[in-house]
Amino acid sequence: MNKKYPIIFICFCLFVLNSLGQDEKPFSFFIQGGLNASQVGGDGLQGFDKLNAAVGIGVSKEISEKFDWQLEIDLLQKGSRKVADPDNGDFTEYKMELLYAQVPVLFEYKHNEKFSLLFGPGIGFLLSSEETDLLGEVQNTPDFNSLDLSLILSLKYSLSPRFGTEIRYDQSILPIRTRGDLEVPLVLGSQFNTVLGLFLSYTIN
Repeated sequence: MNKKYPIIFICFCLFVLNSLGQDEKPFSFFIQGGLNASQVGGDGLQGFDKLNAAVGIGVSKEISEKFDWQLEIDLLQKGSRKVADPDNGDFTEYKMELLYAQVPVLFEYKHNEKFSLLFGPGIGFLLSSEETDLLGEVQNTPDFNSLDLSLILSLKYSLSPRFGTEIRYDQSILPIRTRGDLEVPLVLGSQFNTVLGLFLSYTIN
């Protein structure tokens, strides 16, 4: 995919957010940030061993008394990591660093004034990728796909009218890459991102 596409798409989203903010209808802008733990299915490793950062902006609108929708533009890291375990004779290390600009489109079901459930798709544009081990950058690995289409599910708790906290699950539904004809030890077949995140949000208006 052309590297200009993510920039064009994000600029379009920013234009939409700005246009919505000028509408007389009740839209709310928010900023958010947090941490996530990630793993990659299909790399032969186990556990959410890679800790990442995430930041974003978004807009939400009330559809009905029970439902809202929201559009976000997030910058977040994904990937996987293996730490050496010298005590058990394991000196191998590995890290997969993936940076995405992700645009989730989520629907929010408000159970009550405090708890709500959010769900919907997220499209991620790969901005950078790197694989490293003890010897440095890993060479001759399959290329990552430019897009990461995922399904997002989260539980949100309102701390106050402006502050909220959220536990988010983010699962790729299309492979982030496939092994192809290459013989790569940590690429067992198709690979998928799985992310568990904790966010704090602040509503501006």
